[in-house]
Amino acid sequence: SGQILWTADASGRIAEGADSWRKFTGREVDRSEPLGWADALHPDDRERALSNWAAALANATPIDAEVRLRHASGEWRWVRARALPLLHDDGEIRCWIGVITDITERKNAELEARRLHDKEREASALLDAIFASAPIGMAVWDRDLRLQRINAGLAEMNGLPVDAHIGKRLPELLPGLEDLDELERLLRQVLE
Repeated sequence: SGQILWTADASGRIAEGADSWRKFTGREVDRSEPLGWADALHPDDRERALSNWAAALANATPIDAEVRLRHASGEWRWVRARALPLLHDDGEIRCWIGVITDITERKNAELEARRLHDKEREASALLDAIFASAPIGMAVWDRDLRLQRINAGLAEMNGLPVDAHIGKRLPELLPGLEDLDELERLLRQVLE
């Protein structure tokens, strides 16, 4: 299972959940060491996790954090760790209940999406640079032959501002210009 269910006493010492912890991490819970579980955390996440846990214990506040945990296979797995204090009527902590859920697949998908977004942004910046510096008129049309993007060179040739071109077809922009029907026929042939 990708879930670790656990309980801890008011001081944070693990009371139950050793079996699911052992299955996921391959480690035993050392009940004599209240923070022994931290050894399974990725070194880059350990200090933050311990600090958050100390603050939660001191203030009886819930935890919802994403950290990397060493899996029994030896790989680092992303997990979402949530803990909720159960309180006595006087507000003192009675115990803690928590769940740790493996979210590695989601995190990997997020990282891949971020990588693709960065790559797309780089390609767009390159296209912007080409459009801005090209000594010739350049345009991008959609499938309906409506202008989606043009450079300043083409706008200057047409005698209209760049914004006046966007979303328009050439016959709308330049009525009466010869050979526009032939140009559109050739562009449609390219699209086909």
